[in-house]
Amino acid sequence: MIYASELEALRDRRPDGTLYCLHLDRLERTARTFRQCFPGEVMYAVKCNPEPRLLRTLVECGFSMFDVASMPEIELARAIAPKAELFFMHPIKTVEEIASAAENFNIRHFSVDHLDELAKVEESITGDRVSTVVMVRLATPGDATYDLSAKFGATPGETIEIMRRAADEGFSVGLCFHVGSQVTNVQAWADAIRLAGRILREAGVAIRAFDVGGGFPAAYGGSPALDIDTIFSVIGEEIDRLELPPATRILCEPGRAIAAPAFTTLARVLLRKDRRLYINEGVWGSLSESMTGRIHFPATVLALDGGPPEGPPVDFEIHGVTCDPTDRLYTSYPLPDDIRRDHWLRFDLTGAYSIALRTRFNGFGYGEIVVVETEKERRWGRLELVNAGD
Repeated sequence: MIYASELEALRDRRPDGTLYCLHLDRLERTARTFRQCFPGEVMYAVKCNPEPRLLRTLVECGFSMFDVASMPEIELARAIAPKAELFFMHPIKTVEEIASAAENFNIRHFSVDHLDELAKVEESITGDRVSTVVMVRLATPGDATYDLSAKFGATPGETIEIMRRAADEGFSVGLCFHVGSQVTNVQAWADAIRLAGRILREAGVAIRAFDVGGGFPAAYGGSPALDIDTIFSVIGEEIDRLELPPATRILCEPGRAIAAPAFTTLARVLLRKDRRLYINEGVWGSLSESMTGRIHFPATVLALDGGPPEGPPVDFEIHGVTCDPTDRLYTSYPLPDDIRRDHWLRFDLTGAYSIALRTRFNGFGYGEIVVVETEKERRWGRLELVNAGD
């Protein structure tokens, strides 16, 4: 079933729990932007949102490369896209996972950030090593909501050592970095690429691939998002200055910027206490980034029956459904002062690190996913493909 609006879906389903709406039109637009405008090749980061209908739609939009971080993600991506090229970009893996990925799923790109991790790849792949690309992950400074280099990535000196060791062991070599998730300053990519350039010159190792990672932001409330065209332009200009051989693959691995606009979350108001609202969602459900990243999801009010509330806006605290007192959205929300029980809150831009992070804490966390397409022009062949996942 494809719904023309979220309200239509609510009135038809009348769900007991949360309703998650996958917007095909939005997903197509962001997918098209990356494929047409990024100065290189694009692989979607499955961890951000592994919903099968989302993945199938990306495949139909032309995506043929996926960043995977675990064997279950590998199995999922391969099942949905049998011919896709998969990149095992988690820097820490077991020997068994590396061997299985290479032998059973034909994966040829593996991220490492330590000599001991490289040793696992050496132990796992003893045959033709030239076709295996060791993607050495460099830690880079950045200005992001989530600093991934605090956990992963090698220092410049370590990066050079790993690159040389990988080349000496007969592997092809790549260089990658990740400036963080929800980056707030485009200079982060410029600085990281310049640092990578210095490492390439000093290492003296030819590379087959150069991966600028993710970090591409979504336009949440509270502060304007960086312009994606500006980001692409800066990345392209800085890579041109590296003067890499024409055969070098230029890669990126977006997750949030593609997935966030693709979903909205509809949560029911269970109780109002003065300026506090209690909803059937929360930070232990799909809204965890309100707490971990202090992200403000734009919100509006829907009414199943009659019109929505129209009172003047006042600030409300929004509390989640569990018994945990910390289950509360980080920021207050200006909402109509006549909002009441059984109204619904529509949270926008909830496709990234949302349903992928849901828990069953207190027995909650259940919700239904429906497909919404609000634009009039629909390609029915695509919709039949997506409906096959219902």
